[in-house]
Amino acid sequence: MKLDQLKILLSEFGDKVKFEHDLKKKNWFNIGGKAKVFYKSDNLKELINFLKKLNNKEKIFILGAGSNTLMSDELFDGVVIKLSKNFNNISLLGNNVIIAGSGVLDKSLSDFAMNNNLSGFEFLSCIPGTVGGGIRNIEDIQKALNSGADKVAINTKAIQSPKFLQEASRVFGSQAIVASIDAKKIGLNKWIAYTDNGREPTQMDVMKWIKEVESLGAGEIMLTSIDQEGTKSGFDNELNQAAASHASIPLIVCGGAGNTEDCVQGINSKGVDAIAVASILHYKIETVKDIKKSIFEAGVNIRL
Repeated sequence: MKLDQLKILLSEFGDKVKFEHDLKKKNWFNIGGKAKVFYKSDNLKELINFLKKLNNKEKIFILGAGSNTLMSDELFDGVVIKLSKNFNNISLLGNNVIIAGSGVLDKSLSDFAMNNNLSGFEFLSCIPGTVGGGIRNIEDIQKALNSGADKVAINTKAIQSPKFLQEASRVFGSQAIVASIDAKKIGLNKWIAYTDNGREPTQMDVMKWIKEVESLGAGEIMLTSIDQEGTKSGFDNELNQAAASHASIPLIVCGGAGNTEDCVQGINSKGVDAIAVASILHYKIETVKDIKKSIFEAGVNIRL
């Protein structure tokens, strides 16, 4: 239908309908062109009436929160419908059946399932999962990824058999393989790698190992400071800076965070791409929300 015809047809919906509306602010990537018609529905009755008016004469795109949505720079020659919060009801019926409105966020649905002791919705938590521990062969990696993990972290097996890391990267891609390195300082500017959850020392120089795992195909490095882990006295900046100077793949550092200030300092360390925290969350010293807020306020571009 022509734009003038649509304006007349949909006039009863007032300012809830926008014409040639910019979609850039309607998605998390802040990209995209315009929609011929943009409509935000407040309730089901009104939505049904709106759809009856269109009578299947226009293309329709239902827009959720805008995450993982890439908008074309070209005009969308149709109607984009944005559902309001009135469509986010969730209820539990008999036989563990969940009824969720089309405006429900993935994480809300995942949380609802968890609170009602229902499994199978973990993949909706919106948190990419990395699984580590007990990885001994290709089949272990396959099982972890099939169970919903985005990545696997490999430590002991990689040191015992570096070619295994290479094979894992070849089979599953570097993006799915994280080299987990537990490091302990033994002298001036020198750290050695430990295996078996930080219990068994090796003769492997950490800085040389960082270079090697990268050449073998690992897509990320998870570096844990054994010296700082559990101390809540801050990240091991000396270790992290040394590691960053040797790594050209993403570096995630772990061990020592005691508060939000430590997290800000850790993420602002040159060459560090991400931080991992455990104790301050387990013991409810800080919350994820507060940590992210502090990092954001410190000038780091992080999604809240």
